[in-house]
Amino acid sequence: MEEAAIHALRNESFVGGESVSKFEEEFAQYIGTKYAVSVSSGNSALQISLMALGLNRDVETSTKGPGTIIT
Repeated sequence: MEEAAIHALRNESFVGGESVSKFEEEFAQYIGTKYAVSVSSGNSALQISLMALGLNRDVETSTKGPGTIIT
């Protein structure tokens, strides 16, 4: 898993690509789930986690506000 992550960081984009897919597969195996999905930011992680819950648009949710803005 560590080798796949390092290879993806050094040679490909953070989302997509063969190394990223390999990392996701190995990470899913490591944490004991069928699937794992990597994302490019904390905001994307929050969005995809809410989508995974299957909530409809009428449900109000609260999450942490934006943190450090990198310029």
